[in-house]
Amino acid sequence: VHWRLERVPVENLAWCAASLVSTLRSVLDDDDSGPQLVWFATDYHTLSEQPSGVKTKSARSGTSQVVKPEYEEAMNIIHDSFQTGGDLEGYVMTELTSQIKRLRMFEGNVQFEEEVLEDSGVSGILDKLVSMQSQVFVSGSRACSR
Repeated sequence: VHWRLERVPVENLAWCAASLVSTLRSVLDDDDSGPQLVWFATDYHTLSEQPSGVKTKSARSGTSQVVKPEYEEAMNIIHDSFQTGGDLEGYVMTELTSQIKRLRMFEGNVQFEEEVLEDSGVSGILDKLVSMQSQVFVSGSRACSR
């Protein structure tokens, strides 16, 4: 999943997140031998814990704007769907850092310093390289994507 939230009207976000979960469920259920791993890329800000224990938000995109409660609600809908009792229980959601480590493990020729992945331009390029290896691609509706 590569979901850019920056231009989605905030009033659509919760509905779009629920619709994405429903679509994923339908697509993934079509083939039991299909992927069990769902890669999720977004321009949504991520929370990271600093050595001091303070949590800070960092942008996943250089164009991402201020985080509003509606963004967090939409991301909670997505994350909750992968939890026990969620619509996507049994599937695993992964992000770029995990996929890069996976590439290192299987291909052995991709190595990055962690600081490089903090650059929004680099992570944007790597997101696209990972998405090119996807087994399934579903486009978003005009109301939910850019």
